[in-house]
Amino acid sequence: MAVSGHCICIFYSRGMVYAHMVNANNLPYCKGVKMNWKFWKKSGPATLPKPKELSSDLGKYLVVNLEYDPDWVWQLKVVMDLPKDGVSDFRIFDPAMAAMQGVAVKGYTSLDEHKNLVLFDGWYKKASREMQVNDYYQAMKTDQAV
Repeated sequence: MAVSGHCICIFYSRGMVYAHMVNANNLPYCKGVKMNWKFWKKSGPATLPKPKELSSDLGKYLVVNLEYDPDWVWQLKVVMDLPKDGVSDFRIFDPAMAAMQGVAVKGYTSLDEHKNLVLFDGWYKKASREMQVNDYYQAMKTDQAV
């Protein structure tokens, strides 16, 4: 039985997608064309992580070392910059305060123009669990009291 037309066989090997085409007589007329279909790989600049809950190390630091109320601390969110040499810069903010001001925090750079929303910032080295935290919330509280 003769089949008219052409057939394309697509297969995946070693991280690449290949197309093998045959004609009606099952004779190849294009052998193993390498297709650069890496649609699952993102190209371009890396995107910044979205806001997340505080890591246990950051939350414990705010509660134990800076003596803030744990119920309040665990409601805060953190945005991280892309790590450089294993060290990530971070900013901690209150999502309720951001929502009241109509600011949609999507990543680390979202707070560049809204420094008043940054309660804490600093750097965090995950491998050694070292961190430095700058407390802006304490200054905000004293400014509001005056």
